[in-house]
Amino acid sequence: PARSVASHAAVYRKHAHVRCILSGCPVNASALSIAHHPFPTRIIPECYITLWDTVNVPFEHTHDPARFAEHFDRTKPIAFIDNDGVFVTGESVRVAFDRLEVLDAMCEVYIQAKPFDGGVQLMAEDSVDIIREKFMDGVPARKRKRDE
Repeated sequence: PARSVASHAAVYRKHAHVRCILSGCPVNASALSIAHHPFPTRIIPECYITLWDTVNVPFEHTHDPARFAEHFDRTKPIAFIDNDGVFVTGESVRVAFDRLEVLDAMCEVYIQAKPFDGGVQLMAEDSVDIIREKFMDGVPARKRKRDE
């Protein structure tokens, strides 16, 4: 079997909410994984609501399934594998596929916007907090500084 079978199995074992994993090399997302460039999902609300946060994972971690599974959680359903591609998790096939499709489209927007005066503007932390409170069930928003 493929090397990724053990990594998939480890993610399923560690994260009961994951019901589907897609691994692939979509063109734009792969360009960022090859460049070892983190992808900021906080470009627009729709992107953040669909993708949440992503993580960059060294390729070597794919050879250690338990270590690989540690990179994921409900707030980080997507991993950019350095010099390889992406692993996208979801609570269903539809959710995982939607994430993969939105991920590659938003990576394309990000790549094309980067040369223009600093690229894209990211959403403010207060906006991100509101989105997390409204859309991410069971995951508390980051405590706001003004509430401290």
